Amino acid sequence: MYVSIKHTLKSATIKEWNGQRGDIVISDAGKKYVIDRKLGAGGFADVYLATAKSGDRFALKLLRMWSVSAEERREVQHRFEREYKCSQIASEFLVHTFDKGMQFGNPFFLMEYCPNGNLGDWVGNTLSEKEYRRVAVRILKGLNDLHKQGIIHRDLKPVNILFDENNEVLLTDFGISGYLQSRITIRDWLGHVKQIFGTVVYMPPEQLNAREAFLSLGPVTDMFAFGVMMHELICKGQLPYGSYEESNESEFLERLVGGKYHVFDSTRKKMPTLWGEIIERCIQPNPEKRAQSPLEILQLLDTQAAAPVDDHPMASPRKYVLRIMQGVEHGKAYDLWGLKRKHKTNILTLGWYDADQPNRNHINIVEMITKFISKHHATLEFDADDEIWYIRDGQWRSVNNVATWLPSTNGVLVNSSRITENGFALCAGDIITVGDTTLRMDAL
Repeated sequence: MYVSIKHTLKSATIKEWNGQRGDIVISDAGKKYVIDRKLGAGGFADVYLATAKSGDRFALKLLRMWSVSAEERREVQHRFEREYKCSQIASEFLVHTFDKGMQFGNPFFLMEYCPNGNLGDWVGNTLSEKEYRRVAVRILKGLNDLHKQGIIHRDLKPVNILFDENNEVLLTDFGISGYLQSRITIRDWLGHVKQIFGTVVYMPPEQLNAREAFLSLGPVTDMFAFGVMMHELICKGQLPYGSYEESNESEFLERLVGGKYHVFDSTRKKMPTLWGEIIERCIQPNPEKRAQSPLEILQLLDTQAAAPVDDHPMASPRKYVLRIMQGVEHGKAYDLWGLKRKHKTNILTLGWYDADQPNRNHINIVEMITKFISKHHATLEFDADDEIWYIRDGQWRSVNNVATWLPSTNGVLVNSSRITENGFALCAGDIITVGDTTLRMDAL
C-alpha cells in the first residue's frame, strides 16, 4: 500500500554530510553538480549553491536525514519527495525543481536559484504601496496555483518568499517543512520537545490544536499566514498578535485564540484603508470568518487574476477518479467508476487503511504517523439518474444490531468547507480533505 521509494532507508547508510566548496554530488539521472558554497540552513535541511556542467547554477536542498528520528525517517522521505513533485507544478509564481538524488543516505533535489534574497530581507524597509501590492499579488497567485492542485503550503513566512534574478516573487518550501514544523510545534505546546518556535507567529490557532490539526491542510491556514506577513512587512516587523517568546508562550496563545490582534492605522501608515481590511480579514482566529481563498483577496485588490467565483456547478456525466494530491500516497488515483463496477454497488466507503483489515473500505487512505482519518470516515454515493457522485461525512454502522449513521471523528472538508451527512455533489476540480490527506476530483 505504501509508495515505493527508490532509495530505501533500511539499505542506505545515513551519514552526516556538510558540503564543502568543490565537492561533487551525482543525481539519480547521473548528472554531476559541484558545490560552490552553503547558502543557508533551515530546521531540517541545508541549501547549497551548486553548478552543473553546463554552467547553470541551482540551489541544492539536502535533507539532514541524520537529524531525523528513526521512527519518522520513512514518512519524512515521503514528504521530501512530495515537495520535489509539488515544485514541478506549472506556475510562474513558484520555485521549480529539476533533478534529485541521494548523498550518503540524505535525499537532495536541485531547484531554481534565486539570488536576490527573501522577503525577510525587506522587513524594516519602507516601500511604496505599489510595491506592497506587487508582492502581495504574486504571493496570492502562487498560493492559488497550489490550492488548485490540492496543495496547501502550511509554512508560509517571509524566508519562504524568494526573489529571482529579475526580482520577481516566487514561493518555495511547500511540502515537508510545513508538515514537520506543524508536528513539532504541536508537541512543543504540549510541553514535550522544544525545538521549533520560529513559525508559530504565522500559524492560526487551529494548527496548534492537535485535535483539529487536519485543518492545517485548508487554504484558510495559508490565508492567515499571508495576513500576518503583510502586516509585518507594512509595519516594519510588528506582528498583529505581538511577538512570540518561549517565556511568554501562554500569553501569546491567549491573544491568538482570543482574537486579540492589533491592525495598523492606515492613515498613520499613509496606506489605503483596504490594506487594514485585508489583513483583518485574513488573521481572524475563527477559520470560518477568515478569508477562504487567495481569489477572495485578489478580488479586493482588483487584479485580472481575480475572476469571480462561480456557483458550484453540477457535475457532468463523466467518469471520475479521486487523486491524492497531498498525502502519503501522492499521485495515487482511485477510479470511482471502476470501483463501482468491481464491487457492484453505487455506494463506496472511504476510511483509514488498517493493515489488519485491509479491505475494510473500498478506498483506504494511508497515514503513517498521524491518524486523523477515521476507520469509517466518509461515504461516496453515485446518483444514477443525474450521474453525479455525492460525498457524505461518516458511514452507516451497526450499533446494538441497529443500522446507525455515525459521523467521522475529524470531519470532511470539500473546498475548505465542512460537509455533513446530507452530502455534497462533487465535480471536477473539487478538493476533498480527510485527515492529513487531500484528494482532487478529476474527470477521465
